[in-house]
Order: sequence, then structure tokens, then C-alpha cells
Amino acid sequence: MDFTFDDSRMEALDILVVPALGADSRARVIDALMRPDIANWHARLRDWAEQGRLLAAACTGTLLLAESAILKD
Repeated sequence: MDFTFDDSRMEALDILVVPALGADSRARVIDALMRPDIANWHARLRDWAEQGRLLAAACTGTLLLAESAILKD
């Protein structure tokens, strides 16, 4: 699926899976995490988690969850 947080279909999801960032080196991962469109997801992902909704991530998408302060020690 490919839609944004503003899409009404988001409410029907049982789980949100954050895909890989499409970066294949440390420098590219850092660049991806600093992109404004990616950085805008931090608060939205935190809100999703605070609502008790399930999140998962693939590959480098886990780094977005970590940067969003969602992952626990």
C-alpha cells in the first residue's frame, strides 16, 4: 500500500509497517533520516505508538523507529 498519514484508510490498518529507507550505506542512511519528508514522520509515528497501535519496520526502517524514540531498551 502506498498512502500518507492523512489518508482516511490509515484508520483501518491493524499494523503499520515502515519500509526500508532505500539506503545501502551508513552515509545514505544518515542522509535519508535527515530528509525533511522522513523527519516529518517522527511525531506521527510517536502518536501512532502512543495510541497503542502496532508498528513494525523492515531493515533500515527500524532506524526511523529508533530516531522517533519508539524503540525501548
